[in-house]
Amino acid sequence: MVGKLLKYNLISEGKLCGSYCLLTLACAAAYRLFGLGSNAFFSIMQKGLLIVLVVLVIGSILVPVVEGWVHYNRHVYKDEGYLTNTLPVSKGAIYWSEWLSGALCLFVCLACAVFSLWLVVYFEDPQWMQATLSGLAGQLHITHPAGIAVLIGITYYTQVLFVMTCGFAGMTIGHYFDKDKTAKSVLFSLLMYIAGILIILGMVFLIGRFDPGLMEILNSDVIPDVSVFRLFMGFVCGSYIVCAILLDLISIKVMNKGMELE
Repeated sequence: MVGKLLKYNLISEGKLCGSYCLLTLACAAAYRLFGLGSNAFFSIMQKGLLIVLVVLVIGSILVPVVEGWVHYNRHVYKDEGYLTNTLPVSKGAIYWSEWLSGALCLFVCLACAVFSLWLVVYFEDPQWMQATLSGLAGQLHITHPAGIAVLIGITYYTQVLFVMTCGFAGMTIGHYFDKDKTAKSVLFSLLMYIAGILIILGMVFLIGRFDPGLMEILNSDVIPDVSVFRLFMGFVCGSYIVCAILLDLISIKVMNKGMELE
């Protein structure tokens, strides 16, 4: 049943996120097409499209996250929630379908943003991009330059996913109360985000007491040994994922205790 709910949610959220991805790709493609020209008009159009593309890339983070929050709130706690909560499925199935659809839409939007930037930067100056990635990969002893982009992408995705999960959990806990649901949802979302960051930093400092090399990343501008760097990035990504899953489990437990629809 989770699969059916997930399919429905993906279709619903995909209308906006899919359209946004197509717009971002179209902007990147138009930038490349205008780059084929050589007069002032084409140059001005390229500059304008580049500004629009930067805004769209930033929006690739905000749009799927906000859309996931809005969809979850509308389909679970507002008028549509009266139908959703009468389905013959568990509260956990409802929550996981909403969370997974948001996570998938976020992944697609971020992947689209990265591809659009690559389409612009790589074809604009491929030597510079290859030299930059190769330089970073060499400093960190990563065999392939694309590994840098993958490492950064995974880290960024897990961080944004954690932010999205804080919003889901905040809304879930906020709607457990009778009054001031919106204000309490925002408050709990912020508190859980701050608590999660503090816990992750605390664990980094705790592990750093036993592995001084790990603390060099926070206390020095010098690029650390590759094994230390990979340990740090893996720990951060893993911590974000673990914290997100814990918040999901807390949310499901709160949902099972009861909720107040708007």
